[in-house]
Amino acid sequence: MVAPMASSSLVTAAVAGALSHILYFSRGEHQLYGGVYFKIAWVAITASISALHYTQNAEWSEATRTVAQIFGSYLAGVYGHLVFYRLFLHPLSHFPGPVGARISSMYSIQFRRQNTQNLVKLHNKYGPIVRDGSSNLSIVHPKAVEAIYGPKSRCTKAEFYDFAAPSFSLQTYRDYDSHHRRRRVWSSAFSDKLVRGYEKRVRVYQDKLIDRLTGMKGQPVDWRKWSNLYSFDVMGDLAFGRGFGSLEAGEEHWAVSTMIGTMDSIGLFLPTWLLRVLTSIPGLSSDWWRLLAWCAERLQERMSNKLDIPDISSTLIAALGGKKPTHDEWELLTGDSRLIVVAGSDTTAGTFVIMLYMLLKHPAELEKLRAELEPFRDASGTFLNSDMANLNHLNGIINEVLRLYPPVSGVLPRMTPPEGIEIDGIHIPGNMTVSCPMYPMGRSEMNYDKPNDFIPERWYKNPELIKHKEAFAPFTIGEYNCIGRPVALLNLRTTLARLVTEFDIQLAPGETGGKLFKDSKDSFVLYWGELNLIFNPQK
Repeated sequence: MVAPMASSSLVTAAVAGALSHILYFSRGEHQLYGGVYFKIAWVAITASISALHYTQNAEWSEATRTVAQIFGSYLAGVYGHLVFYRLFLHPLSHFPGPVGARISSMYSIQFRRQNTQNLVKLHNKYGPIVRDGSSNLSIVHPKAVEAIYGPKSRCTKAEFYDFAAPSFSLQTYRDYDSHHRRRRVWSSAFSDKLVRGYEKRVRVYQDKLIDRLTGMKGQPVDWRKWSNLYSFDVMGDLAFGRGFGSLEAGEEHWAVSTMIGTMDSIGLFLPTWLLRVLTSIPGLSSDWWRLLAWCAERLQERMSNKLDIPDISSTLIAALGGKKPTHDEWELLTGDSRLIVVAGSDTTAGTFVIMLYMLLKHPAELEKLRAELEPFRDASGTFLNSDMANLNHLNGIINEVLRLYPPVSGVLPRMTPPEGIEIDGIHIPGNMTVSCPMYPMGRSEMNYDKPNDFIPERWYKNPELIKHKEAFAPFTIGEYNCIGRPVALLNLRTTLARLVTEFDIQLAPGETGGKLFKDSKDSFVLYWGELNLIFNPQK
């Protein structure tokens, strides 16, 4: 008696599934509700099996089989219509891209963390605008940067930034007004006076790095490791008033390893709903919760201390006006403290790694840099950022490295406004996710002449090699641009200057850069493989 009922129910279930997609799942955003949907499905399945067993005297196995068939038919209806809609009816159906990407954002999953390289291949095959997800476009057209990220753009942050909700930081706020209010607090932390204070704090760790490299006595060292230790110590100091002790210990603090592991998870480029579901599973996220607790402890300790030279957190804490933070304010403070560490460390560490490699592969550019820097070196061997801010070759090298190997090399997703946007006469529909990945953007012949060549002079001596300067946005632009840009550039300029003037740097015997590139990975931030160098103190 159950079999005919189940058979007739299969068609009804499939139709219900199709209608569910038409009327509900194809509309709005659902990334915050993945866990809820799984719970609803589990309760509905369990209740249906129990109902068949107790009301129709079906055996448990028979009831389970019947409900599985009905639920399977429902899912077939949902996904059958989803595939048909995305292939033929979707607003992006006329944009080129792989069939898998047109059907599902699961196509973007990167088990090898090679999103950037895959984007280059897609753009080489399909052109400047590629559909790389069901509702996603990757765009390397130069006019897209202003249209998507510029100060007049009406694009907002896409659903990706909900990955940590309800925990928020300046970076993850999607609501414009909330982001704008928080950014006003942050902006006070980057006044010229405070940035000069950060320079003094950074110099302490520069001295420690120089001492550790000098102590290697010309033995090969993995520069990737020491660049990481240095960068995380610097940003730990600017977030919590003191570093992680990594340079002294010669190894990563466990909290740093956990932060990098978190970025490794993001580097899978899972759909946001799936990432949230997985991180909600207690056993899979225990390290994350341990990290959050540790950051809260460090921040609590920081709030009880007054510093002679303010750090970035000084401004964020001062905004409380001496009052005890509310729960929401405390969550925001801890989120922002993690943002200081991660955003400032991973990006600069990777840039230092690839920058030294590029200079060693182009020794003439390194010698030009040393000659340019020498007049600005004081008696103690240090440099002031204010003296070097406008040095042509130094800034040319930094810009060229950021063009070829931007630390955030792939997607910074934005959502188009309901009316859509125009890019060079091409209409991009509303409520779609768009991004301008800087790595393929920097290597596009549409934007640069000789795009794969390392030519620092293009930024000051040979501007004809830059076809579209607006395509260069390693710190992005507009309302959501990197607010820490002044500190990042200060660190890059002064640290690079000290390294190249205090050491004769060489590739270690047998070092070809093979592992550097082979083991690199794009985990939202670009991470490099091993690079063995020799640092001999200059005579």
